[in-house]
Formats: sequence, C-alpha cells, structure tokens
Amino acid sequence: MPDIPVLVLDGESGFATSVVRSLAAARRWRIHLLYKPASSQKRPAISWSRHVRSVHLLASDADDQTALARIAEVVRETGSQVIVPIVEATSLFCIRYREKLTQVANLAPLPSAESFTTAIDKGLLGLFMARHGLPHPKSHLPDGNLADLNFPLLIKPRRACGGAGIVKVTSPEALHQELKRHPYKTDVCVQEFVDGYDLDCSVLVREGEILAWTTQRGLHRDDAFARFSEIEMEPHPQAVDVVARLMRALNWSGIANVDLLVDNHTGKNYILEINGRYWASLWASTLAAVNFPDMACRAALGESLPSMQQRPGRFMELPTALRAIARLRWSLRSPPWTNVPAILSDPVPTVVAFWRLGWNKLL
Repeated sequence: MPDIPVLVLDGESGFATSVVRSLAAARRWRIHLLYKPASSQKRPAISWSRHVRSVHLLASDADDQTALARIAEVVRETGSQVIVPIVEATSLFCIRYREKLTQVANLAPLPSAESFTTAIDKGLLGLFMARHGLPHPKSHLPDGNLADLNFPLLIKPRRACGGAGIVKVTSPEALHQELKRHPYKTDVCVQEFVDGYDLDCSVLVREGEILAWTTQRGLHRDDAFARFSEIEMEPHPQAVDVVARLMRALNWSGIANVDLLVDNHTGKNYILEINGRYWASLWASTLAAVNFPDMACRAALGESLPSMQQRPGRFMELPTALRAIARLRWSLRSPPWTNVPAILSDPVPTVVAFWRLGWNKLL
C-alpha cells in the first residue's frame, strides 16, 4: 500500500496526469495535489483521479511569498515528505526558494538557477554548447553573424515548446521578412537546418551524472515541427553519450528531456533543445519500465536507485491509433502496443493502452 506522502505541484498542467499515474504505478506514494485554477476550469481533471488523496487550491494571483506559505501549509496538513514541481516556471520558483522549501520537505532534484535558465533557453543553450564543443546545429541570436549560417535556416522562439512558432526559411530575403515579424528579436534564435530524424533522450541526473535514461525515436506527427503522436522506445547509446556530456557540462540535477536530431548523411547526433520539465511521452517511459517521477522522489529522500533498463515498445496517442485501425494496420501477430498487463491493471482509462492519449479528462 502507498505509504509515503508527496505533494505534486502544477496540478492544472497537462503533464500532471502522467506524473500522477507514474507515481501511482510505483505503489509507494500517497499523492496530494496543489493546483492553480485555469480560466477554463475550476478544478483540473486529474484531481478526480482515484490515485489522488487530497486536492488543494493555490490562488492564481498568488505572489511568491503567498505561494511559499501555501505550500508549507499543505505540506503540514498532508505530511508530505517530497515536493514535486512539474512545469519549468514552478521548477525555477523551487530553485529560487530552495532553502525555504527544504525546511518543510525534501525537493525533487533540481539544478542551479544558472544551469536551468541556460538549458531551457534555446538561444543561451546554443551559445553554451558552442563554448563547450557539444554537437549542435550551428546557431546564432539575430544580432549575431547570420551570414555565417548556411541555408535553409530555422527561426525558433527561444522559450516555446512542442514545435510552436518554428519557421523554415530558404533565402536571405525570406529570413529578413520573417525576422521583421518579430519586433523583439531577442525572443528568437536562428539555426541551421539539418536533414535528419528525431530522437528524444529523457534522463534523471545527479550533479552531472545520469542515474536513469530512456531513448525514443519519433515515428509520426501531424506536421514538420509538432510533437510526435507515435514513438518507438529503443536504445540509442550514442545519443545517451552525447546527452551525458551535456549534463556534465551543465552540472545538471533532476529530470530533463533532450531533443536530438540524427543527421541522415553522417549519422551524427545533434542536440536541439532541453525541456527542463516532465514531457508529453512520460507515460511511455513508465510503461517501458523506467519510472522517472518515482525515481526522482526516491532520489529526493536519499534512497539508492535500482539500475533500470528500458523495455522496447511502440506507443501511440489515441487519434493515431484509431486512424491505424481505420487503415487496417492492426494485426494479431504484431499489435502496436506493449505491456498490456500493466495497462489493464488500471481499467478506468481503458484507452490508456496507447500511453498518454492526450485525453486528460479520462482518468
């Protein structure tokens, strides 16, 4: 039976469902949830999950001191031993107030403020990787020497995620016109386009050393820069080696999801960006036998972590799976899902057979 209380922040986040379900899968945590009400909902869907023991409100307009006091109050009420931030803004808040928060409970591992702000900013990360000789597509901020870059180029928002706002340009004229659309040019960076395929490497790290990892290859997405709705969990040791160099250079601690690109012509692995938060395909990692939220909480308590090795498997979001059925891609010999017993052990969201699904209201 679950016996160690933990407080999960950011209950309103779309990533909260996967974090809560992963913690529940470990069968050792009593999960309490803190959320800020969004304009479109009074209470997040995950708060109704049978895995959540209690739900607590943080005012949406709460300042830092009010938020600190509210977190401390909920920790006292629930006896929570670990505080788990989910989104990047809250992680940065926890880093900033690490000393005060650790007086009331253990924090899930987090890096320094300097490492974190560098990692989640594509522009700063590109400059950092250039200084440390890490493989990445050549990039500049708009005030840099753009003539040094070879077309085609990608213009990327420095803090957006999920491929939002990325534009590909193929000429100096198109580059000029596209940059004119950004009155604050410091909000974007410019990067050389590399012809290749996408990999993700997700890690849990302590002081620069990787404790656990999974790698996955993207198989299907709806447009060129969107997140993948179908992935293959498979080992990519070269990608892990590259990410290990990056984590050591940053002296990172905590979880991270690193986007990479493998050059179709040379096979070289390039680092694209870092998500300093839990990721959309987290449930796929959990089903592949690497439970990052569980291990992050164990690390926060100073426990030794078991050696984990991911299981292979293909995972789909529900719309992609339904389209596959419609096209009769299914077969009894090689179904495109894995770990059916683990899926059926939680029968409420039946459709969870295709990892996260994107349907947060089905709990």
